[in-house]
Amino acid sequence: MADEEFQAEVQARIGRAQHDAQQAGERRYAFASEMLDLEPDSDEEAELFARFPGEELAAPFCGCDTCVVREILDAAWEPMFETALALARLEVAGAAGARTEAR
Repeated sequence: MADEEFQAEVQARIGRAQHDAQQAGERRYAFASEMLDLEPDSDEEAELFARFPGEELAAPFCGCDTCVVREILDAAWEPMFETALALARLEVAGAAGARTEAR
């Protein structure tokens, strides 16, 4: 893969990761904020979980700045980590290809 192609691929993946992380953070914040107003084990709670399938809080959420930041970072971590791992693999594959071409 040429250097320009590699850089374009890296930038595209970073852009997608930023978008995915932002979406995950916004989704988690919406979920957590709505959880504040619910009675435990209510019909509204069941509806909230139905609207946000698979979403869960990293820890108890009171709505303070610390809780908001923790939840957003927790939600954004997975897409950013997956992208970092994919970029590392891409770099390794590129380095292996460069060694093969040099022979």
